[in-house]
Amino acid sequence: MTDPLGWQDRTEEEDEAALQRFVALMRSKLRANRHKAHWDSVSVVYLRERVNEELVELDMATSWVEARLECADAANFLMMISDKLFRAIE
Repeated sequence: MTDPLGWQDRTEEEDEAALQRFVALMRSKLRANRHKAHWDSVSVVYLRERVNEELVELDMATSWVEARLECADAANFLMMISDKLFRAIE
């Protein structure tokens, strides 16, 4: 099977650097929205709808900076869903 993403060509250090950049952006977006209700107060269905909305905003982004921010927003909503599901099985 071919690897269109070139995973075999990447080092662990490159992956770690990319993850650290993305996590920093996610943290920044979470901090900026800390004044809003906690994700415990909303349903997984609502959070999934927000993921879809953020993906639409990503499609409409007009700059690389805006696109990166929308990726972080979508990832944060996915993290919130994961957190709720993780804690539901504890």
